[in-house]
Amino acid sequence: MSRKSIILFLCAFLILPVKIAMTAPISEDLNSAVVYAYFKIGEDDASNQALSLDGFRRQIDEIVKNNYNVVPIRDVLLAQKNGDPLPAKTIVLTFENFDRDFLDSVWPILKHHKFPFVLVLNASKLDRATEDGTSPNWSDLEKLKDSQLVEIAMTAYVYKHTNDLKEEDLSLDINRSKVRFREKLNIEPIYFSYPFGEYTPDYISAVSKQGFQAAFTQASGVIGTSTKRDLLPRYTMTEIFSDVDRFLMTSSALPLPIHDVEPDSVFSETNPPLLGFTVGSEIPDSDLKKMICFASGISDVKIQTMSHRVEVRMMSPFDDSKGRINCTIPVPSSDGLSDADTVRWRWVGFQFSFAE
Repeated sequence: MSRKSIILFLCAFLILPVKIAMTAPISEDLNSAVVYAYFKIGEDDASNQALSLDGFRRQIDEIVKNNYNVVPIRDVLLAQKNGDPLPAKTIVLTFENFDRDFLDSVWPILKHHKFPFVLVLNASKLDRATEDGTSPNWSDLEKLKDSQLVEIAMTAYVYKHTNDLKEEDLSLDINRSKVRFREKLNIEPIYFSYPFGEYTPDYISAVSKQGFQAAFTQASGVIGTSTKRDLLPRYTMTEIFSDVDRFLMTSSALPLPIHDVEPDSVFSETNPPLLGFTVGSEIPDSDLKKMICFASGISDVKIQTMSHRVEVRMMSPFDDSKGRINCTIPVPSSDGLSDADTVRWRWVGFQFSFAE
């Protein structure tokens, strides 16, 4: 079975009607939010994290038709800090590729619907465009940076895999980017995005010491009050994942609070990785027993639990240099977000990279 087939099978399984016993909500459910990550829009090459413009429009239509609460990431962080509730279907849109397709096609759609969004920028890419006289470049950002809809985030100046870089080198790279944003736009971004979503303890430390309010990964999941601000999850939206059913499923997902995650880096020394984490005590044992974990391209995944400690073991390695594991717990839908006989899913995801 191809990787695409496996992904589509898992998505179909998660939206099948299921009857389960009622479970009380937890406090994190009241102000949770889902973040979506868009990369290249305008192509349908799924291997390049791309989404067709038609696929993007279908998602926008779903957002408009069913009254999603599209908010800036700052509103989510503030609500969770203050313990304020957020409306159902609260989502955040993030975009990682500032190119002509974004400027000519995506930005007009967002502006028309008055949807706030996070725009992640790479300073070195903007420098090269300015030097080459191509567009978009720093000058093109003038029409965006003052819009109330735009929250500007930054990524590393040198966009590369960082498993061999120490905190000092990572800090220098971040500072290099910050200098360019101050010089060219007179701003200093307060949000960061890890290149390829990959982080290490050194990278987390470097980002934390730079004063960022939040940093984004590319692991799937839902932001709750217990989610580490420097490891915010996002659902990546590509052509494979662009169908409305999956959008409905992910937008209604709930937090799965965890801590003491091992390994503490995306880069794993073993393939398959030895994944372990502790589930928050607010999740009852009866729910924990319903947890299912899926690994991309691997059919045999076993879960071992002792109290609230979970160990995930795979019987075979990932096929390539990257892998993902998603763990979910079904909870009943009693809030009108889905049919009475369906469920919502507590969801936490992990991404891994291995030496080739």
